[in-house]
Amino acid sequence: MRKKAVLLPGTRIIQSKQNVLDNTYTVFNNKLKNSIEVGAIYAKLLELTGECGINKLMYGALGRKFFRMLKDNGFICDSQDEPNKLVPLFVKRDTDLPLTSLSIELANLCNLKCVHCYGNYGLESTPMYMPTEWIDNNIETFYKLNVRRIALTGGETTLHPDFYI
Repeated sequence: MRKKAVLLPGTRIIQSKQNVLDNTYTVFNNKLKNSIEVGAIYAKLLELTGECGINKLMYGALGRKFFRMLKDNGFICDSQDEPNKLVPLFVKRDTDLPLTSLSIELANLCNLKCVHCYGNYGLESTPMYMPTEWIDNNIETFYKLNVRRIALTGGETTLHPDFYI
């Protein structure tokens, strides 16, 4: 019996401003630290097959070529290697310009005096911290907005009470 292939968990498709101009999409996975640019036809193929039906790509020359491209770049794994860990693939954009990067200021305190810092942070400020529950509760929203990277900023992020070393 042939093994079933699945997309590596966390694989998504977005369309950035540059992608819109080029009529392309970006397939990426932060875990892999890898991304590939694909045309609108490939994005549509992936949307139609969905993350659970990736094996359906094998029907047709264009699908087989795309399947091979995804496999060669590490986006496809054996379902036995990653059972029940699929993350929904987000293809459609709900916004004209997706939010691909997000900065979250975790703390307003800093115990450093970096020359390159433009912030007005210091230990004399009244401590304010971003609740980690807010971040947890909004992960799905970030996902829907096509956020690829989240930068944890501040002040000094390691001064946040929920930061573990």
